[in-house]
Amino acid sequence: MNKNILILAVCTFVFFSCTNDEDVVSSNEKGNLPDITVKNGMLVFKDQSVYESTERRLNGAGLSDKISFLDSVGFRSQLYIMNEADQELESLCTSESADVFSHGYKIFKEKYEGLFMFNDIEKTDLSPYCRLEQLDLSIFANNDGKFMIGDSLVKCDCFETFSDFSSKISYAMLDTDDSYISTRADEVNRAHVKEDKRKVGMY
Repeated sequence: MNKNILILAVCTFVFFSCTNDEDVVSSNEKGNLPDITVKNGMLVFKDQSVYESTERRLNGAGLSDKISFLDSVGFRSQLYIMNEADQELESLCTSESADVFSHGYKIFKEKYEGLFMFNDIEKTDLSPYCRLEQLDLSIFANNDGKFMIGDSLVKCDCFETFSDFSSKISYAMLDTDDSYISTRADEVNRAHVKEDKRKVGMY
């Protein structure tokens, strides 16, 4: 008798526990929206507070951490695509044949030149460059340079040509805009560091 009562009590407890769990799930689904979502091909931050906290968290993060963040939300931002392009170019530059490399680089450039810029001033620089004037937004921006904070659309300013980008760097140097120089010059330097290795594929 006591054994049957104990079994009944346990079953009742389990039943109510499951019911409470279901209520929690339903409440979460119907209640608070996720802080960061992807909608209509754009990254959407719930509000300004979420955006600012995410920006602060990722500002000092390494590339691998930024890519992990993008994987976690299921979004391929300009930074994500640039990383893929960079890996493709590194692989392409291991080509042993100049003909294979030339053909492969032509396809590579055609694939990415709509989204990124290429250096049409220094032809030995093979790297793609981000068009966004504010480079750190590339982690959030889609191919059109857009993302959302709440109901507000953010449209990033972009360079139309590599010459515009180059001129901006030169003007910033004259204007002593150190923050801009350091941000964009880092991108240039990273590209040129790889340039020597990438030239191997050209010969």
